[in-house]
Amino acid sequence: MRWPFFIISGILIGCVLHIVSLLAVPVLAPRDAYKRLEALGGENTAILLDTASSDKSLPFLDPAFLYAVCRFDLSDGPVRLRVPLAGEYVSMSFHSRDGRAFFSLNDRSALGTVLDVEMRDEADEAAKSLPLGAGTISVSAPEPVGFVLVRAFSQFASSTKSRREELSKTVCTPRT
Repeated sequence: MRWPFFIISGILIGCVLHIVSLLAVPVLAPRDAYKRLEALGGENTAILLDTASSDKSLPFLDPAFLYAVCRFDLSDGPVRLRVPLAGEYVSMSFHSRDGRAFFSLNDRSALGTVLDVEMRDEADEAAKSLPLGAGTISVSAPEPVGFVLVRAFSQFASSTKSRREELSKTVCTPRT
């Protein structure tokens, strides 16, 4: 009579352990997206990713897109991002240090040929009062450290080189 109890208990304990271990992986992983990007370059600089090389990219990126990334640190004030509209579709996704996306926008938000964004820390009251230029989009970051992933669609392989050159003009600098 006790065997069914032990079997069901063992299955339940196994399920709980399995779920806990799956939920703990993102917290305990030593090479998350931010750490991988840290190895590619400094903060507040735009870096082009190369999807052909696993050392110069992030895993599981779509090869039909070109990527640029900017690790930001808002502790010294706002950071300005200027992304040229390189292709039929350009988007930006803003991520916190642990990889959670907190904002995104695409080329339809741009005025002209550049997507102009100024990131500010939610907690920085002085930065909130700074004026914005015409066409500049203000983004409030919940944490002072994180990264921005820029994607540009390249429909044809023949246009990839020119789109990559355009995307290389991405600017990510502290506001002066």
